Amino acid sequence: MRPLPSISVPKVTKRAVQYEKNAAGSRMYTDGSGRAATSRALPPARRVTKKQRVLDFVAARGWDVIGETEWQELRSALSDISETTIRGSGIPIRAPWRGVAALSIDELEASLCELSQVYETRADLRRYCRDQVITAKDRARWAAQSPKVEESKRGVKTEMVEWMLVWLGDPSVFPAWVQLRRKNMG
Repeated sequence: MRPLPSISVPKVTKRAVQYEKNAAGSRMYTDGSGRAATSRALPPARRVTKKQRVLDFVAARGWDVIGETEWQELRSALSDISETTIRGSGIPIRAPWRGVAALSIDELEASLCELSQVYETRADLRRYCRDQVITAKDRARWAAQSPKVEESKRGVKTEMVEWMLVWLGDPSVFPAWVQLRRKNMG
C-alpha cells in the first residue's frame, strides 16, 4: 500500500474566517472585515452529531458490545448524551442497559425475558430494570391510545402493555406466563 501524499493546509482560525452570505445571497468566506478571504481558507468543520460522538468513542476503545463497565464509562464520558441516543447508535448493548426493545411482540418477549434474568440475578439492578419496563410501558400505552397511530398497531401496543404489566407484577413469572400466552395466541 502506498503512503498518502502529505498536503500542506494553511492554519485558519475560527475568528479569522467567517462564513457569510453576500448581498446576492451567495455564500462566501470573509476575514471578518467584509472582504472576501483568500481561496486557501477552509470551510467551517462539519458539526459532529451526538450519535457520531458515541460511535467514535466506542470505536476508539475497540468495543464490540456495550456491557456494564462500558456503559458506565460511556455515560460518564458523554454525560450530555441521552441513553436513547446511545441505544439508537446501532451498537449492540447488553440488558438491562439496552432498555426494552418493543418494535415487535417477538422482540418484546426476548427483551423482557432477558430483563427477568437480570432482575433475578442482580438485586442492585432491579430498580433500573423496573424503570426501563415502566418507561417502555408508558410509551406503548401512549401509542395504543393515540388516534394518530393506525388501528392495527394500536392493538399490538395494547397487547404489549399487558405483557409489561405482567412483567412488572412479577418478573420471575413472566417467562412461564409468556409461553402460555403464546400458546393461547395461536
